Amino acid sequence: MFFLAPCMNPTIFPILLVVFYAIWQSGDRMDGCCPSWNWERRHALLNADSTVRPASLTNITECVQFASAHNKRITVLGSGHSWADITVPADKKNGRGSTDGSSTGTSNSAVSNGSIVLCMRCYSGLVGVDRDKKQVTVLGGTTLAQLITILDEYDLALDIFPSVNEQTIAGAISSGTHGTGVTHGNMATLVQSIELVTADGTVLTASRSSNADVLYGATIGMGLFGIITKVTLQATEKFNVYEKKILISSDELYANLEGIVGSAEYVKLWHNEGTGQVCVFTSSRTTEPVRDNRNRVVQDIGLRIFEGLIYLVSFYPRSAKPVMYFLIHYLDALKVGERVSTWHDVFNIPHHIPVHPETEYAVPLANATAALRFVAQLVEEKEIGTNYISETRFVGADEFWLSNDYGTPTCHITLLLYNQEDVFQSYMQAVSDGLVTMGARPHWGKMSKMTEATLKHLYPKWDDFVALKRRLDPSGRFCNSQAQQAFDESNIC
Repeated sequence: MFFLAPCMNPTIFPILLVVFYAIWQSGDRMDGCCPSWNWERRHALLNADSTVRPASLTNITECVQFASAHNKRITVLGSGHSWADITVPADKKNGRGSTDGSSTGTSNSAVSNGSIVLCMRCYSGLVGVDRDKKQVTVLGGTTLAQLITILDEYDLALDIFPSVNEQTIAGAISSGTHGTGVTHGNMATLVQSIELVTADGTVLTASRSSNADVLYGATIGMGLFGIITKVTLQATEKFNVYEKKILISSDELYANLEGIVGSAEYVKLWHNEGTGQVCVFTSSRTTEPVRDNRNRVVQDIGLRIFEGLIYLVSFYPRSAKPVMYFLIHYLDALKVGERVSTWHDVFNIPHHIPVHPETEYAVPLANATAALRFVAQLVEEKEIGTNYISETRFVGADEFWLSNDYGTPTCHITLLLYNQEDVFQSYMQAVSDGLVTMGARPHWGKMSKMTEATLKHLYPKWDDFVALKRRLDPSGRFCNSQAQQAFDESNIC
């Protein structure tokens, strides 16, 4: 065994750990059109009686009609980009366990004869472009990365865009995915119409002028109303973005948050609660040509070092604070600086972040400073070794019934803790308990322990949502494990 001796060297061993980590992270989650696992690799998503990969609208309607005739549930999968149980069939918890706080629930549905997984990621592509209105219609399984390519071809862009482009457009709007910029709403606010296949196989079109209740209820509907097969989005002319990054202290942030949020069209924060340091990104549209002096090779190496160090730090929580302080100050991807680039290059995170648990709460903007202070104080009091960069974004108000941003502009606080499952669960619960008193709503695509007793008081249109669910899917055919927890009193599943 002498050949193993070099591997035990205290200098070489951490490097080998990082290499092992990189290989493990590179594993493909996709099985053709279907994700095998969800984003955190917590749930095996293909645990169903049958899996369907539709190639046409007829395939989809026939699948739904078959499920209806045989009393089967349907779970719709896009890219599996969700930490929540939104993609897990009701009563079918699986994978690495259900330690995310979701209830296993007891089904009250007439549907009890197994489940069908409908993989939509290959049901994708451009349907049409209205050049005069600058509107783009795509199939529901079109990924945001594909959407960028389509928009580029027509010299178009979107006013808002999330940090990751792997999601399908139907999945992104269904979970309330958002970008940042308090003058803009979430992704659903770009939606002009949707085509929806309901529980009996009916194809229904909903827009702001026809079936408006379905549009406002089902667009951010967590897949509970049917299958979104087509989406029309409001686009705009292609634009470049000037981005500037500065480092400030948490105290400076608390004292000037309102001014910072209003200082540019797009503002986001990257921070680590344990270090008291905040990287402020401010971005605005510009007619300047692209100018980006960053060395992409150096940046990519820096990001891999970042991921590897986080992996190592997860084994030594007490080292989190100095390591995160170093990363925030010296990592090329976070360094103070400025650049001009395309809209999608600026809005997207330029790498695949490591597998990790994640939660997010949308707090009314008026309570943002208090909420950020609370989280920082909680980390300090409980001595939590926060070993990741947290992200805070700002979103404008909208009219979608179960939107995190319904009726009020919000501050979205995203919290991550890598490779410390038990600590994260207690951390998430403590954050939830504190922020809900400030009116916080949990992101539908991320981990949460909230049940209907709490949720129904946070959404003024909760009862309307439940009534629409009962009208369009009375048997609960499209229920998932997340819905069993979130609607545990309404018994819609």
